[in-house]
Amino acid sequence: MSMHVADYLVHFSNILMLVALPVHPVQLYSTVLGLAATVYLVRSFLRRRYDGEGFCRFLVAYGISRLVIIPFRSDALASMKAFSVMFIIAGVAGLLSMRSARFSALGVATP
Repeated sequence: MSMHVADYLVHFSNILMLVALPVHPVQLYSTVLGLAATVYLVRSFLRRRYDGEGFCRFLVAYGISRLVIIPFRSDALASMKAFSVMFIIAGVAGLLSMRSARFSALGVATP
């Protein structure tokens, strides 16, 4: 009887190997994008013009990296895209409001 179970397990594992779909190494993609974002953020932090600029740039970079990764994930939800877009919108809005506040404090019209 144990021989039949062993035969069944071998047959079942062969079927699973045929059914399995190839997957993308999403963790590696995330790591590469994270390193690229870190280099960008460190360089922009060293040249920042006002407080909060680095955080707003982080929101934009993180939102973009999530949007790039989502198509490769097998468990992606629609809410993931929505949150990514909200991160980008919040970051851009923060950058624009800080920029306009900086120009208005200098007495210069916003370009």
